[in-house]
Amino acid sequence: MPISGATLLLGGTCSATGGTSKTFTDVGETIKNGKKVSDLSVTDARVRPTITCINRPAQLDSLGVYISKDKKTVKLVWPKLLANGSLKFNVRELRFEDHPETTDAEKANMNSYAAQICFDSDFQQFILNGATS
Repeated sequence: MPISGATLLLGGTCSATGGTSKTFTDVGETIKNGKKVSDLSVTDARVRPTITCINRPAQLDSLGVYISKDKKTVKLVWPKLLANGSLKFNVRELRFEDHPETTDAEKANMNSYAAQICFDSDFQQFILNGATS
């Protein structure tokens, strides 16, 4: 099914099943307001998946009015060694931008929709090939 007419579950829960559990370990790199972790079970450091999480809190002006949203970014980088020997960096990035007055319930609903978009059949052809119809 195409993006037009897509269906998502409001209040749905998402969870991963199957697969192999991988542990991501702190790599010791200093990230301002963040953390960088990597799957150290991948012995070739050139192709080791890495996740970087960064938080930028909302800003207040001198009157106590919020002038920006709270911004959190999660970036997964999974390098690929090509047949010609070159290295390319495949990326998946999640960005969460919320006004500080957004409730936890509202954030949970948005998170649920975002998670569903990643695996819902209505969006797969867009994610895999860029198809919009």
